Parts: sequence; C-alpha cells; structure tokens
Amino acid sequence: MSLPYRCWAAIDLTALRHNLNVFRELVAPSCRVVGVVKADAYGHGAVGVAHCLRREAVEVFGVASLEEAAELRQAGLPGAIWHLGVLLPDEAAAAVELRVTPTSLTWPLLEALEAVAPEGYAVHLKLDTGMGRRGGDTAAVRALWEAIARRGLLRVGGLMTHFATADCDLDYAAAQLAEFQVACAELAVAGLHAPIVHLASGTAALALPGAQGDFIRPGLALYGLGGDPRVRPVLSLHSRICQVRDLPAGHEVGYAHGCRLTRPTRVGLVPIGYGDGWNWRLSAGAEAVVAGRRVPYLGRVNMDLIQLDLNSVPGADVGSLVTLIGRDGAAEVTAAEVAAWAGTSVYSVPTSLTRRVTRVFCEAGRAVAARGLDGATRAVDGSNG
Repeated sequence: MSLPYRCWAAIDLTALRHNLNVFRELVAPSCRVVGVVKADAYGHGAVGVAHCLRREAVEVFGVASLEEAAELRQAGLPGAIWHLGVLLPDEAAAAVELRVTPTSLTWPLLEALEAVAPEGYAVHLKLDTGMGRRGGDTAAVRALWEAIARRGLLRVGGLMTHFATADCDLDYAAAQLAEFQVACAELAVAGLHAPIVHLASGTAALALPGAQGDFIRPGLALYGLGGDPRVRPVLSLHSRICQVRDLPAGHEVGYAHGCRLTRPTRVGLVPIGYGDGWNWRLSAGAEAVVAGRRVPYLGRVNMDLIQLDLNSVPGADVGSLVTLIGRDGAAEVTAAEVAAWAGTSVYSVPTSLTRRVTRVFCEAGRAVAARGLDGATRAVDGSNG
C-alpha cells in the first residue's frame, strides 16, 4: 500500500551531483572525494545518497558507526568504508567483517585488530594538530606506526588530521596545516611514509586550498548547507496544511499559553513537530512558506503539529503545500535561518529529522525513490509528494 506523505524531505540528487563536481573542480585531478554519509548522510538518507555518489564514481564512504557501515553493506555498497570516529576494541571483529577501515587507531584497538584481522589489514593513523579530540601528537603516532611495522600484522594505509576552525579562524587552520606538514616530514625521516594523506573537510577544502592531500572529506558542505554560494542545498522540507480554523482575537493557540492572538486569525495546522525532529524551540519569530509567502509560526512546536498564521495567504486551505526549508515561488526559508531561530547549529537541523520524515529522492524535480518509516528505499513513480 502506498501512503501519502505526512511530511517529507525532498533530496535533490541533481544538486548533490553539482556539489560533488564543485569539489572535484577545486582539487587536483589526483585528489579524490570521500562520500561522507555519517549521521544518515547528515539527515539526507544514507543509502539513497551513497548510491547516487557511487554512480558518480565515488569509491570511498565515510561513516561514524558500524551500524552505519552495516546499512551500506546491506544495501549493496561495495568499496572502501572509512570509520571516521573511534572504534572500541570489542568492535574490531565486526569492523573486519564489514571491511571497515579505522581512521584513528589506539593501542587497545591495535591489539584487538591484530587478534582478528587478516595480515595486511589497513588502518589509518590520526595526527592531532589542534583539534584536541582523536589521535595523538607526532611522538604518539610514530610509536603506533613503528609498532605496526615491527609486528607486521597490520599496515598503515593512511595518515590524517582534522581542522578545528576552517569555518571561523583560517589563521589557526593554516597553523594546523603547517604542523601537519612538519610532522609528516619528521615521520618521513624515520622512514614512515603514508600511501594516503587526507586532511580537509568540505569547509576546509573550500577555504584552504593547500589542504587537499590525496582525499578530501566534505560533510555538510557536500549537502550545500555550509553557506558557500558555490554549493546548492540538497534538502528541502515540506508538509501540508491538515486543518484551518478562524479564531478570534484573545484566543490561545498551543500549549502553556504559548500564543494569545492579538487579532482575528486564520490558523493552519501542519503535521510536523518535535516527534519528527523539528526543534521544539521554533516558535516566536520562526516562519514557513505557504503559497509563495513567508508566514509566522503561532505558539510552540508540538510533538506532531505546528500552527501557522494564514492571514496573509487567504487562498491557503487544507492540502496546501507548506515549505519549512526551501523555496516556493519568490519566498525561501533556509536551514541557517531555522538554526538561528532555534538557537542551534545548522548541522543539527537536517541530522535531527527522524525516520517519520519520508526522504524523497528527486531527479530534475521528479521523485524517483523514497525511504519511509521502515527504512527501506523504494522506487516511486514521481506522482506522490
């Protein structure tokens, strides 16, 4: 049975390919792009996104959990999967079974992998050049690397770092890059040469061209949400008006006296709420787009509903399209605006969307596949949503 979409995120695969090509044009021909699909491809739907990128000759995918890697394998994704977080030692056997490459090795994980991995299994080491998170300094990385070489069970397939401030402090990022280059030179003197070097996220690749390496790892920027005009937003978010009521001045709308109407108001109910990952803090000041015009929210976001002021769009009625992120006619609401209204990061806006929000994958404006509540991605005929 095919159900109408209650609320849905339209994933523009044409925009995704455009963004991929932006990054490819920025880097040297020898530099490749990792398809970072962690956190359900930043809320865009990992399997649908990964298959699109795979068709565009992306061969390496980045995840942050073994469950994410398993989802890709079960969906038939071949090739390399890099684990961009830190694996626990008791995850070593599952990582090997899934053919996942760790990108930040610790001593306990080294020993666990040596017990279960085939000879020559590749791992990456991470230099901490200022993020203060994963990895270690040059001495710590050298000690791990020399132990791997001495024992001869695993092999170092790559060396990486990560920039802490590529979106806000390029001087600090440049200092990190210089520190990484010095560390590489010191390791080379010790006879330690990595076949692959990777440093830059999408933001760093856009802002710091010298930080290319052999791969770049665009995350949010691949999905057009980093604020750079060269990339296009991939996700738009929609629902439909499910009820319209005419309420008098002085009437309360929503929980906890969240809104007392100051004038007679046409109120539209829209079936999306914090149960769908729509931030509870979106209330006064937030807007959506209806019939090509921005309209304000009324009261608090509920678990399953929001309320909109429809006075400026008298033609809107039950079934009318509501755009919560994206453009409709001349009006647009961006994910950055939503993040500002909610007092959160733009990263959290798409990644917070729950599985109740159907992901509809589109080519040239036409729906070609959809992922529903059960997690399965199925082809559609383009007539729904």
